[in-house]
Amino acid sequence: MQNRLVPIWRWRRGYINRQILLTTLKSSNYHSTTPHPYPQTYPSPHIPKSLSHLPKMPAILEDPSTRNPPPKAHTDAAPTLTARKTTLPKFSSAPMTLYPIAGGPQTVPKDLIKFLHEEFSAEILRGGTYPMMEPMALDQFADYWFGTFAVVAILDDEGEGLREGRDWKSICMGTFYTKPNYPGRCSHVCNGGFLTTTAARGKGVGQAMGEAYLDFAPRLGYTYSVFNLVFANNPASIRIWEKLGFSVIGRVPKAARLANSEELVDALIFGRELGN
Repeated sequence: MQNRLVPIWRWRRGYINRQILLTTLKSSNYHSTTPHPYPQTYPSPHIPKSLSHLPKMPAILEDPSTRNPPPKAHTDAAPTLTARKTTLPKFSSAPMTLYPIAGGPQTVPKDLIKFLHEEFSAEILRGGTYPMMEPMALDQFADYWFGTFAVVAILDDEGEGLREGRDWKSICMGTFYTKPNYPGRCSHVCNGGFLTTTAARGKGVGQAMGEAYLDFAPRLGYTYSVFNLVFANNPASIRIWEKLGFSVIGRVPKAARLANSEELVDALIFGRELGN
């Protein structure tokens, strides 16, 4: 919402599952002399004020070469969703419209995709919020971000909507996607990836996109949301998720080699029930 919000390479997902299984065994009747890898409860991490300048809501992505098919409820509901309007209290209550994208990248203006690809690539190269080492190609990004369901946030445009030729650098505040976190029988659990643009820093866009995510996701049939990799040194993202009712349900110690830390950084796993 990290200003970038925030799932994970498949080998890391397997690691997380093994850690959760280990924690479950050690909290039951299973006995071992091996020290517990981390506490069974996860208090809110300390957020130093000195880090408040960091970008917010890092989007945490899974393997971009794969895609979990959405459940039928998602497929049926997505085309019926309409734009959501809101205001930005931190930006003189400027009106903003969040446009749902349900028809794939071919329904998004090419120059808008190009702009968002540039913003996303720059964030990856900064190396502090996403797990990838190198940016995606333009076509890969377009399919990854808009291939299932996404939302684009635009400063209110009095009906101009999403069309070619607009000044996206000035009016596009951010974007997020919603997709299944797991396949098949677990596809009702979703995750989201968020990107707040350079022009939107400090304007409360991350919070507004998080609220939109919580509005759209249950209407798409999802009942629970998981964010697999929220890095522990990103306090702005952590604050947003906690404010929106998410809690830490797991922790992967020393999960990331980030450019903004000399030491390996823990990844927090956030979760929340949807529709309540």
